[in-house]
Amino acid sequence: MLECLGYDGEWYPMPTVSATATSLTVNDNGWNIAPFNLPPGGKVYCHIRSSSKWGWGIWSPSNDAYALPNCNPVVAVIDPVAIDEEEEVFDLPCACNSGCKSTGCNGCCGKD
Repeated sequence: MLECLGYDGEWYPMPTVSATATSLTVNDNGWNIAPFNLPPGGKVYCHIRSSSKWGWGIWSPSNDAYALPNCNPVVAVIDPVAIDEEEEVFDLPCACNSGCKSTGCNGCCGKD
């Protein structure tokens, strides 16, 4: 008998394993649904016990944790400080006033 630990801390039975099996391959797609409900990147723990004509044996120690793949896309974090923005340069008209001729104003007033 094979059982694996769910996210809620309870042990749940896995499909029946053949009496002659020496290994078992389990599809990763079943871990994130009931009864296991493990999150992406979660750890899978399982243990086994055997039976014979004398009854069930004791449970084995749990395996070393197997980490499920975490296939969730990483959300890019945009750092607004790191963005280089070009400063807009505006050509503002020179204010035409009575002091324009004396200050020069680069001739913006068109007056002599």
